[in-house]
Amino acid sequence: MRLVLAVALSASVVAQPDPLVVYAWADQATAASYTPSAAYAFNPHGTVTASRTSAGDYAIDFQGFGAFASDEAGAQGHVQVSAYKSDATCTVDGWSGDRVRVRCSDPSGARVDSRYTVLWVKPGGAPGQIGFAWASRATATDDYLPPAAYAYNGAGRVLTPPFRDVEVRPSVAGRAVVAYTDMLDYLSTDPGGAGAALVTAYGSDLGCQVRSFIPGSTEYRATVECTGPTGARAASAFTTLAMFPGATLGLVAYSRVDDPTAPTSTPDALSTLNPGGATAVRRVGTGDYRVTFSGLQALAPSGARGTVQVSPYGSTTARCSVESWSGTSGLEVRVQCR
Repeated sequence: MRLVLAVALSASVVAQPDPLVVYAWADQATAASYTPSAAYAFNPHGTVTASRTSAGDYAIDFQGFGAFASDEAGAQGHVQVSAYKSDATCTVDGWSGDRVRVRCSDPSGARVDSRYTVLWVKPGGAPGQIGFAWASRATATDDYLPPAAYAYNGAGRVLTPPFRDVEVRPSVAGRAVVAYTDMLDYLSTDPGGAGAALVTAYGSDLGCQVRSFIPGSTEYRATVECTGPTGARAASAFTTLAMFPGATLGLVAYSRVDDPTAPTSTPDALSTLNPGGATAVRRVGTGDYRVTFSGLQALAPSGARGTVQVSPYGSTTARCSVESWSGTSGLEVRVQCR
């Protein structure tokens, strides 16, 4: 079972990254309403408030962020959610205005309380080496363009038309390819497979994983598959985020764990980004991993602990959660997959 994880440690309030980023760690699973820890939340536009309406049914409000957007396509942005230290699967249940809605469920699909992390990204005023899409048609059989307000391709803003920016290409029930047209031509150098992709189910209790993330002739393609409690493929809408070296999400790092049974391993340089130095993986038990980003925390603003997102990768039906992240110079991220 392979996995992909990404870490964001945002810039200071006066140096908001471009694209625009907010995030939070919702660490109180049963509280009716609270303010998440400032060390693990970032919103330069106002307060952050987390709330719970019923078991496994949550909302998190980033004051002022809903109105803060450019005129770009993709202005409503993109959301990723991960369960935190939990057997639950947490997914996106929608976002509008300043609010992101989150749902969490147990392995049988029943709603259950859980902690979670959330990342919300919007395009800004300069091209960024990222792409994202909301694949909104769970049962579509024909290729389609995702809603423009929820899709973005950093390449499409600087290349000469014609191009289709982002396209969703369903294949069989529960599987689709998201293609970022012209992205390979846009990147400053041909990375030959560099980058990482995350996915979160949307409006369902299914688990989604990135089956592959590879370049085509001029485009990048993320193949996404969603599965139910038995492991069978099932139709679901989803959100997916693609990142490449130079991704402008503040201080960002990512890595793919390709050898899930090795006691220790070094991720492939083409699927890892760490501006602080080297990245190392340690397996401490079945499905239990530690990924260390050397020097990363030392680059972060004082007091900023950032956020972490994780997705399963490859031909797996496992579901992964963030267990913890900490460090003073380097940053160690613990991930559990079940």
